[in-house]
Amino acid sequence: MKILPMLVIIVMVLACNLSHRLNVETAVSDAETIRDAEAKYYSEWRRYASLQELVDTGLVGRVLEDGKDSGFFIELDASENHYVLSIYPDYSQGVVNRDDLEHLSMYCDETGILRGEVDPNKRADMHSSEMHPKH
Repeated sequence: MKILPMLVIIVMVLACNLSHRLNVETAVSDAETIRDAEAKYYSEWRRYASLQELVDTGLVGRVLEDGKDSGFFIELDASENHYVLSIYPDYSQGVVNRDDLEHLSMYCDETGILRGEVDPNKRADMHSSEMHPKH
C-alpha cells in the first residue's frame, strides 16, 4: 500500500518537469515568432514595431500582448532601425533552483540572432552565446 503514494509523487515530479520544459519551449518559440514578425514588419514598413504593433497587425498572437507567457516576461524595445527583444524568467512564479533551463534568458536584435544565457545573475545580451533552437 505504500507504493501508491510514491507513484503519485513520481508522477507529479515528472509532470512538473514536463510542464517546465514546455514553458521553456514556448518561450523559445515566442522569441522566434517575434523575431520573424519584426523582419516581416520591417520589410513592409521600413521600421521595427513595438509588441503592441505586432499584435495589432496580427503578426504575433494576442496571448503575448501583456508581455508575459509561460512564466517568462517579454520586453520589446523598437525604433526605426533597431529593436531589442529580451525574454527572461518571472522569478516571482517560483522558477528558481531547479535546473539551468529555468534560468534561461534570451536576447535578439535586428541581426536576427537569438542569444541565450543560463546564469541567473545575468540577463542575455548581445554578447551572450548564440542559440540554435531545434524548431
